[in-house]
Amino acid sequence: MWKISSGAFDALEAALDGEFIVWPQASGSIYKLPLGEENGYTFFQSLVMNDIVEKGLAHGVQITEIALSDVPGLPNEVRVKL
Repeated sequence: MWKISSGAFDALEAALDGEFIVWPQASGSIYKLPLGEENGYTFFQSLVMNDIVEKGLAHGVQITEIALSDVPGLPNEVRVKL
């Protein structure tokens, strides 16, 4: 399942918890991301994401989707599970 992150203070805060990656976000929320389900989203969620991207572009903002494994500073114990 994809998430739109407001950002995190430090990727090193991401940790494994069983079959999940737990990652505190700058907003105060905590993401619990299931291992092996990256890019798993519904058709409706893809429509919402496309709408967000298009509105961003209209205002000069480019939104880029990156793989979790490409996040700089991610702890090795998390990266090897991806």
